[in-house]
Parts: sequence; C-alpha cells; structure tokens
Amino acid sequence: MSKPTLYGMYGATCTQRILMTLAESGWEEGRDFNFKLVDLPKGEHKQPEHLARNPYGQIPALEDEGFTMYESRAVCRYLESKAGGKLTPKDPKVKGRMEQLAATETQTITPELQGLAVERVFKKLRGGEADEEKIKGHVSRLEKPLDILNEHLSKNEYLAGSEFSLADIFAMPYLQLLFLAPEKSLVESRPNILAWWHRISTRPSWQKILTQSEFLKDEYAKLQQA
Repeated sequence: MSKPTLYGMYGATCTQRILMTLAESGWEEGRDFNFKLVDLPKGEHKQPEHLARNPYGQIPALEDEGFTMYESRAVCRYLESKAGGKLTPKDPKVKGRMEQLAATETQTITPELQGLAVERVFKKLRGGEADEEKIKGHVSRLEKPLDILNEHLSKNEYLAGSEFSLADIFAMPYLQLLFLAPEKSLVESRPNILAWWHRISTRPSWQKILTQSEFLKDEYAKLQQA
C-alpha cells in the first residue's frame, strides 16, 4: 500500500495545519506519509503538474492512492479520520461544539488574523510597508469574537471542551504569526486565550513544526526564548 503524499512548504500556514494533524495522529514523515516541497518563490505551484493536484494553484495538496485533495481543513479531516479519529470528539455534543468553534475560526477569526499577517509579516518579508488603516479594521473586527472566545475558554481547556481537537489545530498557524506583530496584545490582554495558547503552542508537535519553517524559523526561535 502506498503512502499519502503531502505537497506544500513546511512554513506555509495551511501546510502547517496538516503537519500538526498528522503529528498529533501519530504519523511520521517518511514512515507514514511522504512530503514533497512545492517551491512558491520558484512558481512551482503554478506549473501544470501542481495545477493537476490543486487547480487554484495554491498549497497544500494531497495525493493518496489516486485520490487527490486540496483545502487544508478538509485534508486534515480526511487524514485524521484515516488515522483513527482521535482528534474528533466522539460525543455528538462535544463534536458539535468543536465544529461550531472551527466554523468561527474559519469564517470570523482567521480571515482577520490573515489580514494582519499580510500587513505585519508578509509585507515586511517582501520589503513593503504595512497599511495602518487596514490593520485598524482587522483589529476592530477581531475585538468581539476574541471577547466571546475568551469567555468560552474561561470554562473550557480547549475549543471543544476538555479535549484537544482539530478546532485547536485549525487556529494555530495564524495565531502564531500574530505574536510577531504589535497586535499580539489582542491575545495577551485576554488571559483565557493566552493560557489556552500556551497549552497548545508548547506541544512538542507544534514546536517541531516551527523549526521546519522556510520563512520564519529565526523569528519563531526568538519567540520561544522570550
């Protein structure tokens, strides 16, 4: 039986979601799955070979015995189910809560965090200047959902309750980038979110993923020393 092959970059946010899911499911690169680099700076994601895997010309993509997938959260759910489903609660109510928080992450929180990352992190990497007006908008739109999340985490250890789940993993890549920006105060001023972040970001699986980043390895190392 052939092993699944994940196409992406170690430091790319959406690839990181899948790598975290695999690591937390007990899968090891080389033993249980293969990883193939898609070099974005060289434009490999726009070449016909990769477009056959992901017609949007983005990463990541997955191939598994003739079955091809893209969209990181869908790939996470597929691989986690194949690995035994330990990151998805079995109780219907707890699973429902996980899916509710995962939807909030996908539709409400991460789009604003992504916008902040573009302005504060990715533009800087390319030598550009941040748009402060856009940043103000992202911060304003994050205040209420983060307040709601902070209240939820006052009564729950993780997003789904007492269990670390896919919902926690989905939120991690862009929250990590927030700590490279002044707007990290959005988390630091909310003690329950900050405590939750410490619980999930210190997991050995996530720490290993950060050391693999092609883009921000040094910046992540400085965060761990702070």
